[in-house]
Amino acid sequence: MSSLMKVFDLVPVVQQLDGNLRNSQITCFTYSNTILYIGTIDGHILRYSINKSNYLGESIGFKSELIDSNLVLQKKAISSLTVVSKLQKILCLSDSILCPINFEDLEPSSTFSILKSKNVSCYYFNEKYIENNSEISILCVCIRGRTVQIYFIRDEDVTFFKEISLPGYCVQMVMNQNYICAACDNSYMIINILNSKIQVLFPYNPEQMDPFIQPYLQNEFLLNCPGDLGMFATTEGHTTRPPVAWCPDVIKFQIIPPYVLCLKRDSQLKVYNLNDSKLRQEINSFDTIRLIKHINEENCVLISSFNEIYAFISLGIVCQVEQLLDKNLVDDALNLFETSASSFAADEFEKQMKKIKIRAAFIEFFENDNISKSQNLFIEANTDYKLLALMIPDLISNSSINEELPKKYVQYLKNDQKQINFKNMLIELMIKSKTVTKNEEYTSVLLKLCTELRHDLLSSADFYTTLPIKFCLQSMDMLKDAQKYHATALIKLLAGNHEEAFDIWKDLIEEKMNDNNFPGFDYLIEQLSKCNDHQVVWKYVDWAMKIDQAKAVQIFTNRESDELNSERMRTEIIIENLTKYKTALFIYTDFLVNKKNLKNEKYMTLLIGMHLEKIIELLRIPSDERASDWNSTVDKEREGFQNLLENSSNFKAQMILAKLKEFEDILQLECAILYGKIEEHEKALKILVYNLEDYVTAMNYCLKHSKESMKNRKILFNTLFSIYLNPSYKDKDKLLVPALDLMNSNLIIYFDIPKLMEMIPSNWSIKVLGEFLANVMHYNLSRKHSKLVEKNLAVTHKVNLKTSLFNIQKEQFYIDDDSVCCKCQKSFDSTLIIRLPNGLLIHKSCKNDSKSPRKN
Repeated sequence: MSSLMKVFDLVPVVQQLDGNLRNSQITCFTYSNTILYIGTIDGHILRYSINKSNYLGESIGFKSELIDSNLVLQKKAISSLTVVSKLQKILCLSDSILCPINFEDLEPSSTFSILKSKNVSCYYFNEKYIENNSEISILCVCIRGRTVQIYFIRDEDVTFFKEISLPGYCVQMVMNQNYICAACDNSYMIINILNSKIQVLFPYNPEQMDPFIQPYLQNEFLLNCPGDLGMFATTEGHTTRPPVAWCPDVIKFQIIPPYVLCLKRDSQLKVYNLNDSKLRQEINSFDTIRLIKHINEENCVLISSFNEIYAFISLGIVCQVEQLLDKNLVDDALNLFETSASSFAADEFEKQMKKIKIRAAFIEFFENDNISKSQNLFIEANTDYKLLALMIPDLISNSSINEELPKKYVQYLKNDQKQINFKNMLIELMIKSKTVTKNEEYTSVLLKLCTELRHDLLSSADFYTTLPIKFCLQSMDMLKDAQKYHATALIKLLAGNHEEAFDIWKDLIEEKMNDNNFPGFDYLIEQLSKCNDHQVVWKYVDWAMKIDQAKAVQIFTNRESDELNSERMRTEIIIENLTKYKTALFIYTDFLVNKKNLKNEKYMTLLIGMHLEKIIELLRIPSDERASDWNSTVDKEREGFQNLLENSSNFKAQMILAKLKEFEDILQLECAILYGKIEEHEKALKILVYNLEDYVTAMNYCLKHSKESMKNRKILFNTLFSIYLNPSYKDKDKLLVPALDLMNSNLIIYFDIPKLMEMIPSNWSIKVLGEFLANVMHYNLSRKHSKLVEKNLAVTHKVNLKTSLFNIQKEQFYIDDDSVCCKCQKSFDSTLIIRLPNGLLIHKSCKNDSKSPRKN
């Protein structure tokens, strides 16, 4: 769709020159304070009074009246006119001569002759130049196209500032703050008027295009460049925004943000958006347009033909936005209004933006089929849900559509899929709306929509926390009729009716009623674990245990740690009630010991006993009834049981030993661990060595159970060695190798060597004992050397301390009336004084009070 629209109204200002100049031609004009000055080809200046008026009863227009005219230069065309308000003069350029003209009589002025210049190729007048926080005017005059002369104009005072030489012939220049942008020969350049530095910007070919420059914002220019582009350039010589892609043969342009009005060589006028280069308006109603000029005072552009002047008056931004919306150009409309924010008061801007976004949202949904974008726009505009809800039949009773915009689009909702999408969007709008009043009507509408389309929301407890529960309760019948029983249970739960909610879920689990949105048994267990009404919780425990003990026990294990305790939720009460449910009791006891870290003897013994019972039950299964994975199951259970025994200490080991007596031939490693717990180490080691033949575990047993005590370690290793050499053991010969390995290992340091030597059989040869004896000698020599080194180091340290003490004691220090304590800064009143290593003096009491006294 075409993006063309009406941005400007064309309004006549001067339709024909008056008096005897009716056949003359306009060569220039300027405007100031409701006065229009026109220069002609034959040297006349005409002065018109311009008044705003209603044009054709609607648009703003202008009414002109000729005040007077004067012949300034005989038959010499006037090239340019500029009003200098501070001097009450008009600058007139004609025949390369710049001279001031009086306001009163339009005659050349006899004052301010400093401004009169010859050989002027062009000039630029900046009426509002800021210097040292004060506003002055500045005039830049280009002489012979090669030299720029700069003048400062203060109240009725003109001073020459400086002269800058140019590297080429200047055909146009404009000024922005401290910088001049000039078109010279075949390139644009930036000139700093303060330091006279010149920086070349873009090149151009004057035979292929007309150079033209306009200032834009602060410290920025817009230039007509090759490639049919309008290039932005900062005063630093950079470009910080994309160029404007406009039509070929542009000779002049004027900026009226956010637009630029371009004049082509064939007198066509085209209006482009500065931000996206989109063509917005074309004007082809003139045969010849010679001049185009932006008038800041009236915020319009004046154009002239040979003998007429027209004004382009910008339509209101809201009107332009509505035109874009009429063409379904939503993004363009929003961008245009956002970039024009400075034209509105804050409240008015927000009000208009809301209206625009709502209309844009309707367009996106119903005409552009962009549901996501439409939804975002409705939400951003904080749209009243009623505006949309009234479009859906029977959603709000006893109400009708009053606004025109919904009426325009309600027919679209006859399409079923369109209506479904619209309802889904309305749900999102109602949920995300920031300022909506969540009353009974709002709650009813939202629940109706969700009952039809959003079962996921009805099944979420978080959804109801945002709604007034008292109004949700009023919609219970509607939910029941729609068989949304899970939703009704959630509402009752949030309303504090826990038992009623649990009864509904219980009936759903027992299939007394059906709701596909109910998550199932796990969800009920989760809610029971969160319920603080413990009396209600116990009502459902036995029922839940009969369904699944492993899940039901989560009622107790998943409770919040900071929950207030009650008599009904004491650990002893829970264990007592779970005794008839072995699986649940085992899981709960394991939770107490390993998760809550309650290393109570009662709980530890109970957990270990139940673990053992599980293993015994597996072992009692007849071999012909065992499953294929029986061995792996037993191994896994035994491994867990062994780890539990190893890492536990506060339990009744004798009781556990008595329980596994029946299967002690199978559970031998478990017996060894338990004997270790009651410190019957010899029995434990005999099981490891004689029965299991696990010599590495036996060695590790000695290291672990010695508890870092060298005395206990020697006893245990000597016991282990004596077990290896027990002459009454029937297979004593096969223990010779592990005995020698133990003797020859680096664990020799843990043995009581004399007792070990006594245990060695007398028939062992020196060859067998050679490595052992060498290790013993090496160990004893190393130990002797270490002791000697330690002794010598201690002696050296003692000598150093005595030397330091002697050096300190031989030093003298003096105390007089000016001597003070380095801590409290008070004088010394006794001879009991402490001298610190750094030489400072301190009271004994102060030294005791402070570990680090302050230094002077």
